[in-house]
Amino acid sequence: MSLNWVKRRLNLWSHKFEPFAWHQKNLAILPVNKDALTIRQKRALLPCAMSSNEVFIAMPRHRNDDDADALDNSTLPSISARCSAFLLDYILTFFPMAVTLVLAFYVKRRLLEPTVADFFQYIGYALVLVVIFANWVYSYVRFGQSFGKRFIGLRLMRVDGQPVDYKTAVVRLLGSLLSLLVFGYGFLRILWDDEQRGWHDKLAGTVVVKD
Repeated sequence: MSLNWVKRRLNLWSHKFEPFAWHQKNLAILPVNKDALTIRQKRALLPCAMSSNEVFIAMPRHRNDDDADALDNSTLPSISARCSAFLLDYILTFFPMAVTLVLAFYVKRRLLEPTVADFFQYIGYALVLVVIFANWVYSYVRFGQSFGKRFIGLRLMRVDGQPVDYKTAVVRLLGSLLSLLVFGYGFLRILWDDEQRGWHDKLAGTVVVKD
């Protein structure tokens, strides 16, 4: 089995799996002696790959923010798409609090029950925290998408090709708060960054691409 054969197989697979196509330029094709592999690794290889003593494996190539090669523009979403996804996530986040505040106002003004009204307010604040964790952390780890990104057709990925974990999602969320605290400058950097990455993406090592 030759290196050219492996590259041809990668090209065929890239047409079926779009995320894999984006990572293809970040893969390093390394020759490995099959005797050094574990039994589980040998079973994972294609049968035709075991016809020779030397096999080739694809591993993520290390990439940092100083790399010259930027993402292909065809994989990057438009600014309007990212704004639409953010708007949907924003509405989803604060919708429960808006409903509970309306209930609290009604109970306090109409039923004259300030204690119950305060209870509804606390419920609203708690629901906001739950939605933030579920939509901005858990959904990224589980699906790679928040509600807004899934609706618009976007996906969050790490620049090193690894899956988004909880640490990455939390760092990105905190980076979003930091970007907001400086009058939104961290978000505005998306407009002129080559890969449309704001401060939150830079800190977390993530990028938003088309799904």
